[in-house]
Amino acid sequence: MSVAEPSIDLRDYAAVLRRRRGLILTLGVGGLVGALLYSLFTTSMYSARAEVLVRPVAVDPADGMEELSLETEREVVLSTAVAGLATERLGARGTPEELLEHLAVEVPPDTQVLELTFSYPNPRLARLGAAAFAEAYLEFRMRQATDAVLRVSEGLQERISQLETEINAATDVIPTTPPGSPQRRNAKLQRSLLVSQMTVLRNQLAAVSSVTLDPGQVISQPRVPTSPSSPRYLLNLSLGLIVGLIAGASMAFLRDRLDDRLRGRSELELVAGVPVLGLIRE
Repeated sequence: MSVAEPSIDLRDYAAVLRRRRGLILTLGVGGLVGALLYSLFTTSMYSARAEVLVRPVAVDPADGMEELSLETEREVVLSTAVAGLATERLGARGTPEELLEHLAVEVPPDTQVLELTFSYPNPRLARLGAAAFAEAYLEFRMRQATDAVLRVSEGLQERISQLETEINAATDVIPTTPPGSPQRRNAKLQRSLLVSQMTVLRNQLAAVSSVTLDPGQVISQPRVPTSPSSPRYLLNLSLGLIVGLIAGASMAFLRDRLDDRLRGRSELELVAGVPVLGLIRE
C-alpha cells in the first residue's frame, strides 16, 4: 500500500497562523515598540536646502563657454576644498570632513541646478550650513575661474614679449641690408608678420582681461526648518510593525514544523495514508 505524499494548501497555512497568532502578535507588537524606542532615542535632525544655479564660465573668449557637467559640479561641492571654505564661514564648527557628513547634494533632471541639503540637530545651524556650502561652492568656482584667467593672461603676455623681441631683431636687420634687395624685402615681410601676430595676441589679451566671470548664483536661500526631517515616526513604526509580523509568521511556521504532534482526524489520515474508521472520545 503506498502512502500519500503530504501536501499543504492555503488552508493549512491559515490554520498555522491561527494557531500561532499569539506569537505573531507578540513579535509584531515587539517590532512596533522597538521602532518607537529607536525613534524616541534617535537625535532629531533638521534639514535646510539651498538651490544653486550653475552657469558655464568663458575664461578665454576664443575657446567659448566651458562644457558644464552637473555630476562633476556635485563632486566639487562634496570636496574637502569647498568644505574648508564652508568651515571658515561657519566659524570652525567642526572639521571639513565632519561637515560633509551632514551634506547631501542632488541634481534635478534636465536642469543646471544643484540642491544642497544640510542636516543638523539645531535648525538654525542647519540653515547656516546650507547657506555656507552654497556660498563656498560659488566662491571656489570664482577662484578657479580667476586663476584660469590669470594663467591665460600670463601665457599671452609671455608670447607678446617674445614677439616684441623678435620684432626688434627684425627691425635691426633691415638697415643692414641693401635697399631693394631680397634680404631687405624678406626682413620687412618677417617684421610685418610678427607685428600682425602681436596685434592678434594683444586683442586676445584685452578680451581675456575684460571677461566677466559669473559662476552662478543662489536662486533659493535656505530657511530655518520648523520641524525635524528625521526620525520619521510613521515610517519607522510601519517598518517595525511589518518586520515584527514577518518575524512572527516565520517563527510560527518554524515552530509548527518542529512540532510533531497530530492535531485532529485530517492530520492523522494525511500522515497514515488510510482513512480513520472511528474516534474514541475522552
